[in-house]
Amino acid sequence: MIGKSTLMSSIALSTLMMKVLTHFASIRLTYIIDISVPKKVKKRVKKQGRKFKNDVDTNVMKVNMSALEPEDFTTGDPVFCTNCSAVLNVHSHLEQHEAEGDDNESRVWICEFCNNKNEINLDEHEVPDKESGESNLNYILEKPEDEADEHKQDEEIKGYAPDVTRDSSETPLIFCIDMSSSMNNSVMPLDKGDRSLTRYQCLAKGICDQIEAFKEANKKVGIVYFCSYLAVCGDGTAELKEIRPGEALNNEEYLYANAENLAMTHMSQPVSLTHENLIAMVKKKKPRGMTALGPGALTAITMAGAVGKGATVVICTDGETNLGVGSQTAYKETSDWKERVDKFYEDLAANANEHGVTVNLMSLKGCYCNLDNLIVLSEETGGQVNIIDPQDASNEFETMLQVKPIATNVTVKVRLHQALEFKNELSKNLSADRTLMTKKLGNVNANTEVTFSYRLKDPDQLALIEGFNIEEFSKIPFQTQIEYCRLDGTKYLRVISRVLETSSDAEEVKQDLNIGIVAVNAAQQASNLAREGRFREAQALSYNNKKFIKKIAKTEEDTAMYKAFKGSMRQMYNEVHEQSNKEDMVKLRQEREKEPATYQAKPVRSDALTMNVHNMRSLTYEALIERSKE
Repeated sequence: MIGKSTLMSSIALSTLMMKVLTHFASIRLTYIIDISVPKKVKKRVKKQGRKFKNDVDTNVMKVNMSALEPEDFTTGDPVFCTNCSAVLNVHSHLEQHEAEGDDNESRVWICEFCNNKNEINLDEHEVPDKESGESNLNYILEKPEDEADEHKQDEEIKGYAPDVTRDSSETPLIFCIDMSSSMNNSVMPLDKGDRSLTRYQCLAKGICDQIEAFKEANKKVGIVYFCSYLAVCGDGTAELKEIRPGEALNNEEYLYANAENLAMTHMSQPVSLTHENLIAMVKKKKPRGMTALGPGALTAITMAGAVGKGATVVICTDGETNLGVGSQTAYKETSDWKERVDKFYEDLAANANEHGVTVNLMSLKGCYCNLDNLIVLSEETGGQVNIIDPQDASNEFETMLQVKPIATNVTVKVRLHQALEFKNELSKNLSADRTLMTKKLGNVNANTEVTFSYRLKDPDQLALIEGFNIEEFSKIPFQTQIEYCRLDGTKYLRVISRVLETSSDAEEVKQDLNIGIVAVNAAQQASNLAREGRFREAQALSYNNKKFIKKIAKTEEDTAMYKAFKGSMRQMYNEVHEQSNKEDMVKLRQEREKEPATYQAKPVRSDALTMNVHNMRSLTYEALIERSKE
């Protein structure tokens, strides 16, 4: 039992990590829980500026997409709470209820998350079986037959049918490559005596190596170039399609429609039949002109999405976009050009996510590409981001393309009890008074993993919850809903529910903590803060977690994990520190020169900062373990 005298100061839940890990065969939720009444963040004002305090999170949930392939399915359709959209599960409490004027006996479900009363009518075999103890529910929401019928109609009308890709090794791939004049710049050879190559020649070799590696596959591979115009090679079997400068590059509607048509005419054959043409085409291209990256990305992503589920686009550039949609020049006559540029990439990312396209970004060392604008394309689609040495392009392409998608259009919803709230998460992902997190992951692979931290709400907020008594808060429900599509087009919903008991021994919980999961969560949460521009808070969170993990490390494995965490965070921490100092200097100058409050000029974020923040948001427990062994 929990002592009432200690409940307000510290409520701790027993750590059931190993039990939960063992119980989940495919998607695993790991809880490291030590929930206590949160302390208010103190801000001390000194001459050198504000200092932020950010408490260490030991209340962590880890969701791993190691296998989104359930062995069995739940009868019927999911039953949602009409108030909070939680799903009826084995932990839900049902009461018999006879509706007035109705001879049939119905049930009332008092939602364990919000206490809403839901009247439901289910057959006995559709009610989750409490005796089975099975807390995972798997529903088929939509089968791909309708989609197949549409493809058949397309074939009859147009003579073309986009294939529904089923094998992740055969998912479509499009390289979207910068061909602007700067790609002609020479790269200093790594070894003396080697002849120098241009940036493009280095990338061309890497692309040709990948095409050669895929030459016996049934995979469709295409290429889109961008410079002062677009050059769509596709799979190399159709005549090169050029989209020249002018209104076309500034017309999103035209570019989308044109790309859908090009998917039919320029992406019809597998690379096993096209590799020779593709390689020859890649080798003979010559860089020239400006950087129409926005039109190129739009075209490549739209074509990839039209070809098949689970497609990948690799965008490689050495400079900032300066022509066409997605660039300042496209909206130069308007005062809100920055907002319109941001919206262009946000809409393009949403389109990629909707069509199951993963977008990987690759820029070149020593170049500024404004990755901060482009990063949403990878964030929303589960893609990777890297800054590479052009001479290592072949290895970088190979490493990036080894990651295979296992599901598309993945959306994760995590539901907390109304007495809890998420902490250090992007505000755009939170709703329902911070008790519901909705995160779109786009495409996922077997290594995709996300962590969440949470805490008990402030006492003032708890007092507003009808019927809530903290002294009776002995069990806490959690629910994760994962909606996703398999590569064959079937849409699923997986519901994972748990109820954990509380304990008053917080120290015991800390002793049982898995340092690696705490560290991964710290990295992801710090990157979330940095992504929102809350750099000082990100630094505080990183520093406090580093101290905490070092303090509780007891074994050699713990120490190795601490060092791996420290090493992984170093680059992002340094970049965040530098950026926060730059912004502080700008703010001081604005105050000194008494600039208007509406003047919000801030230093641009370096590509290195953007890349490191993204990579820490993608850090996984398994990756940290591997680094700890090095």
